[in-house]
Amino acid sequence: MGQDQTKQQIEKGLHLYQSNQTEKALQVWMRVLEKSADPAGRFRVLGCLITAHAEMGRYKDMLKFAVVQIDTARELEDPDYLTEGYLNLARSNEKLCEFQKTISYCKTCLNMQGTTVSLQLNGQVSLSMGNAFLGLSVFQKALECFEKALRYAHNNDDKMLECRVCCSLGNFYAQIKESAAGKQRRPLRGGKMASVWDESEDGVGEEVLKMSTEEIVQRTRLLDSEIKIMKSEVLRVTHELQAMKDKIKENSEKIKVNKTLPYLVSNVIELLDVDPNDQEEDGANIDLDSQRKGKCAVIKTSTRQTYFLPVIGLVDAEKLKPGDLVGVNKDSYLILETLPTEYDSRVKAMEVDERPTEQYSDIGGLDKQIQELVEAIVLPMNHKEKFENLGIQPPKGVLMYGPPGTGKTLLARACAAQTKATFLKLAGPQLVQMFIGDGAKLVRDAFALAKEKAPSIIFIDELDAIGTKRFDSEKAGDREVQRTMLELLNQLDGFQPNTQVKVIAATNRVDILDPALLRSGRLDRKIEFPMPNEEARARIMQIHSRKMNVSPDVNYEELARCTDDFNGAQCKAVCVEAGMIALRRGATELTHEDYMEGILEVQAKKKANLQYYA
Repeated sequence: MGQDQTKQQIEKGLHLYQSNQTEKALQVWMRVLEKSADPAGRFRVLGCLITAHAEMGRYKDMLKFAVVQIDTARELEDPDYLTEGYLNLARSNEKLCEFQKTISYCKTCLNMQGTTVSLQLNGQVSLSMGNAFLGLSVFQKALECFEKALRYAHNNDDKMLECRVCCSLGNFYAQIKESAAGKQRRPLRGGKMASVWDESEDGVGEEVLKMSTEEIVQRTRLLDSEIKIMKSEVLRVTHELQAMKDKIKENSEKIKVNKTLPYLVSNVIELLDVDPNDQEEDGANIDLDSQRKGKCAVIKTSTRQTYFLPVIGLVDAEKLKPGDLVGVNKDSYLILETLPTEYDSRVKAMEVDERPTEQYSDIGGLDKQIQELVEAIVLPMNHKEKFENLGIQPPKGVLMYGPPGTGKTLLARACAAQTKATFLKLAGPQLVQMFIGDGAKLVRDAFALAKEKAPSIIFIDELDAIGTKRFDSEKAGDREVQRTMLELLNQLDGFQPNTQVKVIAATNRVDILDPALLRSGRLDRKIEFPMPNEEARARIMQIHSRKMNVSPDVNYEELARCTDDFNGAQCKAVCVEAGMIALRRGATELTHEDYMEGILEVQAKKKANLQYYA
């Protein structure tokens, strides 16, 4: 017998049981127990059989089915099922007046419930334990258990449990009265009657003590009839609860199957609020999906097909926005999961993973330029409150310009090392692409990635590759370069004043840049990098000679005077050439003469006239 047939037969037996055809219900349930292969279904059938036999007073059969139910619960490997099985075993022993076993099984239930999430059987376990203590005439512990059960019933609004506790309390008070009457008839030594209560024991309510035995019996019968009704109701609710649990489990398995990879990648085009009342027409067929309230979505798949989804799927509609990348089921197109934002792989490669190691102390002769760059880039990121206190807006970006080899890129790397920001290094020629719109897309993706990973710095080297002045041209390549520059202008204008994304651009041909790039509000601060003076050249050579084994007689000031019109890169080349000359002659340290020969080597390779910078 399959799972669906088991459910149908259990429902059939339940209807027979509720219509007082208990024997027929037992026959149906026994057939299910014999033929069903579903452990969960067998467990529910055993619960029905235990309840029915308890109603009929067949306590030995009740005990037999409780033992079988525990074995079935062990097959399911579910602590909640096992707890319920031990509770039924405790009730069976309670009916058979095996009170010590009842207490033992109840303690087992409580120990198992301490390791699980669900504690819904706690009140019923306390009630059974209280009845067992009452059967052993241990009144104090019985009263404590009844109080726990009653407290649990009140906290969880469990009317059925409350009625059962009241019935047990009625039996408790009746037994207390009988015990009190027996004590009053038994004299103590000295001729005095024994007191009903010890001073250490709590008294029973006066209202109950004033009731006669006939009144308590009448009240007990009334509660018994209510208990029978409530038991039938509990059996029905328990069955419905189990059916709902099975449905939830079945739906969870379906979701797990549907969420198996691969997904169909799609983009959210639009989110709509559709009111079904606005679309109703007289005489029109009604579609259940069209009557759903809430947000709907329009998606476009990677196969370039557009779909309208009246039911979005497993993702909350409030977490979606147009443009989001989502994974949908390839058959139903329901949204199963949101995917990370997609960026061009070339843009991701531009992100510098390893932080640069350059420091400001590695740069010589550029103290003013370092100060200006720190004020424009580093301070707004690390000490934003200083600008807010003064009420000023930091620059959006910095343009560094000057002849080649003056330290523009080196200073940008040192700036990236001093901040904890994400560093994106773009080269101007990389943004010049063959296909129309490809370069502009690279610019958009670079700025989007920078915004996502803010605080961040975008360094665009060789800006003159895309930032030249606009002119009329019939060549498609020139127009594409201009479109890339226009996208860069658009992204610069789109920044908020206090954003955590900064732009550093570098060029050695500032004279050919478009005026739109140079205006205030885009690249606000412009830092010039001139050729180093004599003091700066001496400082540069000292910096690059720090790690070399240099003779004390080296005079850097004299070397600086001999390197007129050298830029920073050429000063570094002098140090490298001096080291190579010392290596060639097998020396262990560099002398002043090595540096002088290095200057001659660099001058021999230096062009007489530099036309790179006008």
